[in-house]
Amino acid sequence: MPLLSSSTYGFFNNSISQNSKNVNTKNNTAEGVENVKYSIDKGFAKEYDNWDKKSDKISFSVGSTSSVLRKLGVDNKKITWDSSKIIKIKNKHPEMTDSIIKQVPNILENPIIVMESNTVSGRLVLFGDVYDSKNNPVLVALELNPTEKGGKSLNIIKIASAYGKDVDLQGFINKSKILYVEPNKERTHTWLKVNRLKLPLLSSSTYGFFNNSISQNSKNVNTKNDESSNDIKYSMGGLKAETADKSALEKAMELEKDGTDSEKIRKETGWFKGYDGKWRFEIDNSELEFKTDIEKNRAAAIELAKMKVKSAELEEKIVNNTATKAEENEYYNLDEKMIEYRKGVKLSDVINHPKLFEAYPQLKNVDVYYEISSVNRGVYSSNGNVIMLNPMHTIDEQKEAIIHEIQHAIQGIENFANGSNLEYWKNLGYSDEEAMAMYYNTAGEREARDVSARRDYNAEQRKNIRPDIDRKDVVFANSGDAGYSADENIMQDDFENKVDQIENNTYNSDDVVIMGRTPKVLQDIGFNSLPVAMTKKHIYSVAVSEARAKNEGRYKQNTNYHDLGFNTVKQIYNKISDPLMVIAHLDFTNKESRDSTHRVIALVDLSVNNKQVIAPIVVDYESIYNKNLIDINLVSTYFNKNSNLDKLLDNKKTEQL
Repeated sequence: MPLLSSSTYGFFNNSISQNSKNVNTKNNTAEGVENVKYSIDKGFAKEYDNWDKKSDKISFSVGSTSSVLRKLGVDNKKITWDSSKIIKIKNKHPEMTDSIIKQVPNILENPIIVMESNTVSGRLVLFGDVYDSKNNPVLVALELNPTEKGGKSLNIIKIASAYGKDVDLQGFINKSKILYVEPNKERTHTWLKVNRLKLPLLSSSTYGFFNNSISQNSKNVNTKNDESSNDIKYSMGGLKAETADKSALEKAMELEKDGTDSEKIRKETGWFKGYDGKWRFEIDNSELEFKTDIEKNRAAAIELAKMKVKSAELEEKIVNNTATKAEENEYYNLDEKMIEYRKGVKLSDVINHPKLFEAYPQLKNVDVYYEISSVNRGVYSSNGNVIMLNPMHTIDEQKEAIIHEIQHAIQGIENFANGSNLEYWKNLGYSDEEAMAMYYNTAGEREARDVSARRDYNAEQRKNIRPDIDRKDVVFANSGDAGYSADENIMQDDFENKVDQIENNTYNSDDVVIMGRTPKVLQDIGFNSLPVAMTKKHIYSVAVSEARAKNEGRYKQNTNYHDLGFNTVKQIYNKISDPLMVIAHLDFTNKESRDSTHRVIALVDLSVNNKQVIAPIVVDYESIYNKNLIDINLVSTYFNKNSNLDKLLDNKKTEQL
């Protein structure tokens, strides 16, 4: 279990984002919740049995928020389960029988593990003692803030899905942000043993700390091995720094209003804007000194590595049912010893840095621990507020790594654009090579590397050499969320390139073609923040005429050809980002009905042949990208609409959003 997950059985990192503001709660790490009862609706099972299993308009009352979830910060609300969801589950997962479905409330009542969804923001994922007919543990996904048409929040919680998790459950747990583990160790260990699972260690070579851990890869960060460097180094601070010169910032803002060149503003005031558009200044790192014994840290890290090897050997025996009672006890005792080691020390005990701690006193309390890694020189986890350092590197390399990771901590404090890791981009469907490029170009990583690169500048060089803030190829990663957030310009260029390939018949993939992230205007009315995409078939049919398709030997029967041109296709994302109107079926949030979701329409002012164009969008559609099944919002076609437009607007089954 990532970071602190295996160190405490109970609650940790207890802040659930239920709306635009996080719900902050008190920590409850000392004790968990056993035999907790929440208000299960006693009529659920009976109502379910009386249901004809066909009607998709029923909303079953399951109960209300359990004590476990309330202590995690979830509001005490009614929990419902739409029959349309259940129908979809039963069709897709026949192993979810009626008797098993009626047991789902027990998972909500007394879960073993609670995690944040790593695919959909605003959802929780729970496991408990319920299994499907194939003996796979049942996963329950809760939608904390469901919305009705128009994006208005409903004052309930909904069960979004429930099914037996039969594929890579260990990897799923490793990649998730875990919020709660059943404090009854016997129950938890039994569940893990039955399912051949293990709570991942604090840091592993595969996943790091958490899904959104920020790692400094020794292969991808430009570093210097000179241990004698004592020149001035700088971090990037912001408005929340105690030492921020606000009067200089006011001057910078005035100069910007007057149209002054940004570089002149930086040199005159010390303030400049990063890729995220937020003001920054540089903090002198020249006084940073390590206070710890590097040889002692290395020895401790080597001992930890030995414990990990032994733990893996014992775990294999336990999974294969060949471990003796003594070996089981040794395994759990060893786990506790590793947990104790990873508690680490405070940053203020590792380094002496007066100017940094004066600017950000809270950084004193960042936890630091040491672990050998073949991949990472340093890692910062925003969730646990902890830095891992690899002590096998030179002291100068460790200094560079800690400066890099401290910058990530500052990014969290200031809400600057954050960093990422390779796993983040791979989870979004990018290949290894693509993920490497995305990681390298993430805005927060570029800033952290720039901080490290500028560490050897003296005051004059720092003033005269502009920070790395002018690149056009940066991308942005969401923090604590696997959502899609690539830079629109980059995605637009990629989309246009693939449109050209489709025109030339050289696009040899069946992947959907992603054009960008769901525009804010659509998110505001209830769309999830997903990639927006089209299929190559739709791109071609929108662009060409039937005659051209036949002439090129690419004609398909039962396909409408709209002859809008490939240049028009390239502008689709920009147009749906600023539509004249969005029209939806009254029940468009019912994701089960393809008929309703297909009628979410963006009316755009394209003026193609003096006609306006509409873009039907399928909401929360599943499609293949890089051999992975991902959720997207699919632009299903794009065509002129004039004669029937008034009829469409007057249709009682649609609503203007």
